[in-house]
Amino acid sequence: ATSYLNAEELLRAETEDGLEKLQTVVGVFRCVRETFKTYRQKVAAMASHYSTPKCWDFPSTLVFTRFDGFLARVLQLK
Repeated sequence: ATSYLNAEELLRAETEDGLEKLQTVVGVFRCVRETFKTYRQKVAAMASHYSTPKCWDFPSTLVFTRFDGFLARVLQLK
Protein backbone atom coordinates (compact mmCIF):
# COMPACT_ATOMS: atom_id res chain seq x y z
CA ALA A 1 0.00 0.00 0.00
CA THR A 2 2.84 2.40 0.73
CA SER A 3 4.31 1.96 -2.74
CA TYR A 4 0.85 2.42 -4.31
CA LEU A 5 0.27 5.57 -2.22
CA ASN A 6 3.58 7.33 -2.74
CA ALA A 7 3.27 10.61 -0.80
CA GLU A 8 4.98 12.74 -3.45
CA GLU A 9 2.88 11.34 -6.28
CA LEU A 10 -0.26 11.64 -4.20
CA LEU A 11 0.39 15.33 -3.54
CA ARG A 12 1.24 16.02 -7.19
CA ALA A 13 -1.74 14.13 -8.58
CA GLU A 14 -5.06 15.64 -9.49
CA THR A 15 -7.44 15.68 -6.54
CA GLU A 16 -9.79 13.15 -8.12
CA ASP A 17 -6.94 10.75 -8.94
CA GLY A 18 -5.54 10.99 -5.43
CA LEU A 19 -8.96 10.45 -3.87
CA GLU A 20 -9.54 7.43 -6.11
CA LYS A 21 -6.26 5.88 -4.92
CA LEU A 22 -7.19 6.54 -1.29
CA GLN A 23 -10.59 4.92 -1.80
CA THR A 24 -8.97 1.90 -3.45
CA VAL A 25 -6.59 1.43 -0.52
CA VAL A 26 -9.40 1.78 2.03
CA GLY A 27 -11.44 -0.80 0.10
CA VAL A 28 -8.55 -3.26 -0.02
CA PHE A 29 -7.84 -2.81 3.70
CA ARG A 30 -11.48 -3.42 4.59
CA CYS A 31 -11.51 -6.51 2.37
CA VAL A 32 -8.39 -7.88 4.08
CA ARG A 33 -9.91 -7.38 7.53
CA GLU A 34 -13.21 -9.01 6.50
CA THR A 35 -11.34 -11.93 4.94
CA PHE A 36 -9.38 -12.38 8.17
CA LYS A 37 -12.61 -12.39 10.21
CA THR A 38 -14.26 -14.86 7.83
CA TYR A 39 -11.38 -17.31 7.92
CA ARG A 40 -10.98 -16.96 11.66
CA GLN A 41 -14.61 -18.05 12.03
CA LYS A 42 -14.14 -20.89 9.53
CA VAL A 43 -11.09 -22.17 11.40
CA ALA A 44 -13.05 -22.12 14.65
CA ALA A 45 -15.92 -24.04 13.04
CA MET A 46 -13.57 -26.59 11.47
CA ALA A 47 -11.61 -26.98 14.71
CA SER A 48 -14.70 -28.22 16.51
CA HIS A 49 -14.55 -31.38 14.35
CA TYR A 50 -11.13 -32.38 15.69
CA SER A 51 -10.18 -33.78 19.07
CA THR A 52 -7.40 -31.20 19.52
CA PRO A 53 -8.76 -28.02 17.95
CA LYS A 54 -6.36 -25.43 16.62
CA CYS A 55 -8.16 -22.10 16.84
CA TRP A 56 -6.94 -18.67 15.96
CA ASP A 57 -7.11 -17.54 19.57
CA PHE A 58 -4.44 -14.86 19.33
CA PRO A 59 -5.48 -11.19 19.61
CA SER A 60 -6.12 -9.61 16.23
CA THR A 61 -4.05 -6.62 17.38
CA LEU A 62 -0.97 -8.79 16.81
CA VAL A 63 -1.88 -8.83 13.14
CA PHE A 64 -3.51 -5.44 12.64
CA THR A 65 -1.70 -2.89 14.82
CA ARG A 66 0.42 -1.37 12.04
CA PHE A 67 -2.35 -2.04 9.55
CA ASP A 68 -4.85 0.00 11.61
CA GLY A 69 -2.38 2.84 12.09
CA PHE A 70 -1.76 3.09 8.37
CA LEU A 71 -5.49 2.92 7.64
CA ALA A 72 -6.16 5.71 10.16
CA ARG A 73 -3.63 7.94 8.39
CA VAL A 74 -5.17 7.15 5.00
CA LEU A 75 -8.64 7.97 6.32
CA GLN A 76 -7.34 11.33 7.59
CA LEU A 77 -6.13 12.14 4.08
CA LYS A 78 -9.42 11.07 2.57
